Amino acid sequence: MAIIDKKVIESIPNFKLSDPNSNLKIFPDFLIAGPQRTGTTWLAHNIKNHPQIIFSQPKELFFLNSLPKSHPFYTSNDLTWYLKHFEQKWSLRNYKKLFYKKIRGEGTASYAAMSKDLINNVVKLNPDIKVIVMARNPVKRAWAHAKKDLLNKSFINNKLKKIEAVDDSVFESFFKSQYQVSCGTYSKIINNWQTSLKPGNLFVGFFDDLSHRPKSLIIDVYNFLGISNNKKYINDLYQEKINQTDKSEKRDLPKKFEKILNDLFLDELEFLEKKFNRHFHL
Repeated sequence: MAIIDKKVIESIPNFKLSDPNSNLKIFPDFLIAGPQRTGTTWLAHNIKNHPQIIFSQPKELFFLNSLPKSHPFYTSNDLTWYLKHFEQKWSLRNYKKLFYKKIRGEGTASYAAMSKDLINNVVKLNPDIKVIVMARNPVKRAWAHAKKDLLNKSFINNKLKKIEAVDDSVFESFFKSQYQVSCGTYSKIINNWQTSLKPGNLFVGFFDDLSHRPKSLIIDVYNFLGISNNKKYINDLYQEKINQTDKSEKRDLPKKFEKILNDLFLDELEFLEKKFNRHFHL
């Protein structure tokens, strides 16, 4: 990858480079962009140990979406800080030989819904960057997200709650919030990324494939990233459920909320089914 021009960094609002000697060659080659509750954590777990990948630790860096300092997930606006997560070059894995790491990546699930301007900033920093978006029925995705943030332990809620303990108006406000709607508006997500990236640099995976064809999905991602697709690099995690929403009990979507979400995302369901020739309806 070519070195990032420092003038490009200076042209991006809110970004800074605290150390002028930062290695500008190691900006990530790919992003798992989300949206949330679509299997991005599962995917990251299943590709991060491939001997040709350097994956950030932690998985989500919340850097490229330029969060305000007041945001609970704010990390930094310093590119020097960001690049330090991709410095590793060599790794001796379980394959009895030393591999040179070819590509670097991170996986912040809120990147999917970034504005066009923020996406263009990413492409300025790396014009060849590849992006993975995971498609899931937006009604099911929204309900999973609501359970995580409103019912399960999370940064919003510090203890498990029953559905009856949360007022219906709280759920409705959550579903209709600008961010939640943007996470399910796949027509905009896909268009914004696809029109900014180079042709062929957007991969759309499917949440249902985590259950139906997990190995094939991982191999598809390897091929997209241009790394070895040898099946020996797939570890046993591919059969495990990672970062489940319902950990103790299954809480199905109540009909009253299903109607709200179907009204919100009917056009998106039709878009996904037409574009990918897949069944996404409940």
